[in-house]
Amino acid sequence: MRIAFVAEYPASPERVVGGVQATVRRLATEIARRAKHEVHAISFEGGRSTLAQEEMEGVRVHRFPLPKRLGNVTLGWAERRETAAALRRIGPDVAHAHVLGPPALGTADSGIPWVATAHGIQTAYGKLLEGWAGRVRAWAYTTMERESLRRARHLIVISPYVLETFTDRLHGVRVHAIDNPVEDRFFRIEGDGDPTRILVSGRVVPLKDPETMIAAAALLAPRGTSFTIRFAGPADEDSYLAMLTARVRDLGLSDRVHFLGSISPEALAREMAEAGLLVLPSLQETSSLAIMEAMASGRPVVATVAGGNAHLVEAGKTGWLVPTRDPRRLAQAIVESWGDTEDARARGRRGRDIAERRFRTDSVVSRTLQVYEEVLAESGARAA
Repeated sequence: MRIAFVAEYPASPERVVGGVQATVRRLATEIARRAKHEVHAISFEGGRSTLAQEEMEGVRVHRFPLPKRLGNVTLGWAERRETAAALRRIGPDVAHAHVLGPPALGTADSGIPWVATAHGIQTAYGKLLEGWAGRVRAWAYTTMERESLRRARHLIVISPYVLETFTDRLHGVRVHAIDNPVEDRFFRIEGDGDPTRILVSGRVVPLKDPETMIAAAALLAPRGTSFTIRFAGPADEDSYLAMLTARVRDLGLSDRVHFLGSISPEALAREMAEAGLLVLPSLQETSSLAIMEAMASGRPVVATVAGGNAHLVEAGKTGWLVPTRDPRRLAQAIVESWGDTEDARARGRRGRDIAERRFRTDSVVSRTLQVYEEVLAESGARAA
C-alpha cells in the first residue's frame, strides 16, 4: 500500500517539535518498516524557500515552503492547491491528513481516498486568541475546521474530548477511536525518579502557560524543599522566552527553573527517567503526548482540566487535576505529591498499566492500517 501523510514533518529524528510531529513521525516510520508499505510525507514549513525531497527513516519526505501571504483570509487556498497537486503527483492509495484545515481540505480536493485525524480543536484554540489579528485567525481556523469535517468521511479520534466537541458536526462521518502512539523507550524507563525534579514537556508558548508554572514555583520556594523545574521544549518566540527568563531571575528562581530548549527524543526520555513528576499547566490540550509519555514511564502527572486532559489523568488514581491559571492550586498539588511519595508512585504505576493497554505503537499502527483498508474498501465500492 502506498500511503501519504499530510502534516508538518520533523526536520530530523533529533529535532521533533510538538506532539503532532512526534505522532506523525512515529506512525510513518513504523508503517514504513512494514515492508509492503511505501510511505510519503507532505510537509509545508515556514522559513523554507524551495522544495526539497529526502528519505528519512524509510519515509519519503516532500518539504514545501509554507505559503503565508493572506493565508488566513484566503482560508489556506495556496496550501490547499499545492497539497492537492502534490498528492496527485505521488498517487497514494490512501492519504492521511493530520490537521483539520488546509492539510485536510487540500487532501479532500485531491480526490484521493483519505482519512483525517483531529490533533487539535481549532475552535477551542481560537477562543484563546486576542486582538483583531487573533479574531481573524480564529474565524479562519473555525471556518476551515467546519469545512474539513463537512467533507470528511473517516475521522480518527484521539480522545473522547474530540467526540464531545464535534458530536453535532459528524453527520455521515465514520469515527475511529485510536490513541496516539508512545515510543517504546518510555515504556522501558525503570525506577521512580526524583520526586522534587519536575518535568514540563512541550513547546514554551503562551498556550502551554509556563507563566503559571513559574508563579507556582515562587509559591513553593519558601517551603524550603530543594526542587528543580525543567522546561523541555523550544520557544516559538525569542522575546517570550526572554520575558520568562527575566521573570525567573526577578523571582530569585534561576537555580530552580531551567529552560532546556529543543531536545532530542532520547534526551527527553532521559529527562523523564530522572524526573519524579510531570506537570502540564496548559490552557488547552486535545490529547497530550507529554501526559501519555509520562504514563508510559510510570510517572504521576499534575495537569490542568483543559480540554482532553481529564480523559488521560484520573484525579486521585493516576495524578492530580487542577484549574487553569491557578498557581496556588498547582503548587498545592505538587506539595501533595511530595507529602506522600508512595501514593504518588502508586499513581504513576496505575498510569503505566493504562498506557500499556492503550498507547503501545504496534497496536496503534495495526488499528490505523485497518482504517486505511476500510477507506480503500469503501472507495472501491463507490467506484464500482
